[in-house]
Amino acid sequence: MSLFFAQMDPARFSIGNLLYMRSLYLSTVDQDYRQDYDSVLGPWSFASVENDYPNWQDMSFLNAFDSAAAVSQASQECADLTGYMVAQWANKLNALNGVNYKTKFWSPLITRWIFHSTSAAWRRWNLVKKFIEKNREKSFKVSIITPAIRKKWQFTGLSEFIDLGLLSPEYDLWLYSLIIERLAPSDWVIEIADTSKLHSTTQHLSRQLPVNTNIAKRLGRRLLGRLPFSDIPGVNPAWTIVFSTFLQIIPKKTKTKYYFFDFPSPPPNVPVEFLKMLDIILENTVLQSVTEKFYENNKQALKHKYVAGRLFINAASHSNEEANFQAAHAINAGEAFTRAQHGASYGTMAHSHVKKLTEYTMTAFLTWGWKSQNNLKGKFIALPSPLLSRIRNRHRPLNANVILVGTKTWLRSQRVDYTPDPSYTPLYRKEKIKFISALDPEIMKNFYYRPYLRSQGELADKEYVLKYFPMLKIIDGSLERPMLDCRILVLDHPGTTLNMTMAANVPTVCFWNDDTWPLSPEAAPYFDNLRRVGILFSEGASAASKINGNFNDLQHWWKSQEVQSARKAWADHYAHSSKIWWWYWFKELWRL
Repeated sequence: MSLFFAQMDPARFSIGNLLYMRSLYLSTVDQDYRQDYDSVLGPWSFASVENDYPNWQDMSFLNAFDSAAAVSQASQECADLTGYMVAQWANKLNALNGVNYKTKFWSPLITRWIFHSTSAAWRRWNLVKKFIEKNREKSFKVSIITPAIRKKWQFTGLSEFIDLGLLSPEYDLWLYSLIIERLAPSDWVIEIADTSKLHSTTQHLSRQLPVNTNIAKRLGRRLLGRLPFSDIPGVNPAWTIVFSTFLQIIPKKTKTKYYFFDFPSPPPNVPVEFLKMLDIILENTVLQSVTEKFYENNKQALKHKYVAGRLFINAASHSNEEANFQAAHAINAGEAFTRAQHGASYGTMAHSHVKKLTEYTMTAFLTWGWKSQNNLKGKFIALPSPLLSRIRNRHRPLNANVILVGTKTWLRSQRVDYTPDPSYTPLYRKEKIKFISALDPEIMKNFYYRPYLRSQGELADKEYVLKYFPMLKIIDGSLERPMLDCRILVLDHPGTTLNMTMAANVPTVCFWNDDTWPLSPEAAPYFDNLRRVGILFSEGASAASKINGNFNDLQHWWKSQEVQSARKAWADHYAHSSKIWWWYWFKELWRL
């Protein structure tokens, strides 16, 4: 193994000393790891080998940021730096592709890639700095990919960048390698990592596949051209075509307004060395969708008609490159591009800068009831959610089932926002076990666990829970029917399922740590009401106690005026629904 001994005293770093030198693991630990002597940066080092180190969850891990205020500042810095870099890359991509589009054209194509790149690097940069400061009296040897600058990644689009890049051990180690090269103290020993030993959690993932729509939407596009109303959660193909026709015939806007931000320079607190490293990261990860594949993607998008002043309503995934290119040309042509809410955290959570940069900047943003989030700039229009309207007040307790719904573990976080710090992972898992353990034995006979199914986590979830409760019943399929029929549903995170239970009027108990899931100032009073009436708790044992004490008469508690008042107030603002949702949409879109 090659070693780099810059500025080191040969007498101090003899072969014997190196053997007993502390190791810092950036990725998964190996058979040489000494738990009481060596160090890791975070819980991801135990992914895939946690059974070999059963006490790893009792370890304490550093946070990249010490306080909510620090997270808020860092999130703002990442957003401001992203805004600056988008403008720089718009110029680069214009030159590369021989075009001359404005920055607003490039915004839907590259903002998320740059924001995730910036946030992932800034989070890791600060974590390494904190580790060095905390351990300034110690020397370490650390394995990195070197020369790290030479790695060139090939990501077709945003989906591959996230799944095969940000969430993979290989990419994670590459980022840390770049940082270690710049921040490691002179008395650290840098070794070349053996990347063949990396445990990849992304090998099961395939390259990004094209997004296909159903036959009704394809027929609608053939008859109407590019649909000006599409991909709205809960809206079926028939209604999609009806609304698209409606947008074709209503009067066009004489002037369209957007809320893009102007960032003429990087944030002053971001060091120059970090900016240079970020340039390397972006140069080596730039998406093929805007480089090698730009000409074809742009050609396909230009086949569609774009009408200045026409409303364009869309909530397509930001990983849908076809939709992104159509959005870019709609903005460029002067259409009134309006995005719509498609899940949780909108309106409710703090530090929502990725939404500020990529969705709230549009002509308008259609919400599930709220009108302000963190005092962000934008035009927010509250409308009933078609998705939630479909299940409005549909709960009927047909059994005695208790369902706990889990969420994904955040081991290799790519953002600096309201999502949990990776150091929270052990506590999250422990709190889940504490909750289940505190339930009465009779209740456990009807207890079900629903693990997070939408993406592959790096830590076993279902298997972890079954290790403690081997006879536990698991829900692997759709949650909707079990949710609408159960006696009570339990949440350990504020995800989209909370919006659904509030709209459907499903008896619900929640538990999570407020510091882990920071709320927007506008949403805090509504969550406080849930806490006041016994819906929301800070720990699992308290939530279990609430269920134990009310299990035989849960409907009486849930239907009480106090509880229903708190639920309805929350739902009106964050899970608004109506049986005639379409009527409100027609009226608002006409005015918009």
